[in-house]
Amino acid sequence: MTTPLSVTPERSPSNGRLDLWVLGAALMAVGLLVMWAQNRTVVCAMPHEAAQRLILSREIDRDHLLRDRMEAVRIERRFAASHTGSAERQPDVDACEATLAREIVALHDVTAEQARR
Repeated sequence: MTTPLSVTPERSPSNGRLDLWVLGAALMAVGLLVMWAQNRTVVCAMPHEAAQRLILSREIDRDHLLRDRMEAVRIERRFAASHTGSAERQPDVDACEATLAREIVALHDVTAEQARR
C-alpha cells in the first residue's frame, strides 16, 4: 500500500514581501480615510442634549452645569482657533460665547449669568 505524498504549493520569496507591501498600503489608506473623516467643520454649538431643567440646589445638577460650561469653553476655543487670521469671521468668533450661553439657558432653564463661566 502506498501513502499519498502531500503536496505543498511552492511559494516564491517575493510573494511574502508583496503581501507586506499590500498590507502596508491598505493600512495607510485606512489611516488617511480616518483622518479625513475626523476633519469635520468646526461649529459654535453645544452637542445635542435633551432639554432638562437643572435644580442648582442639587449637587448633581451643579456638576452638570459645570460640565456644560467647561464644554462651552472648549468649543469656543476650538471655534476661535479654526478661524484664526480670518478677519471676516471675527464677528462670529466674538459672538460664539454668547451663543453657547444662550443654548445652555434654553436647555437647562438657568439664568444667563449661571450659564456663563
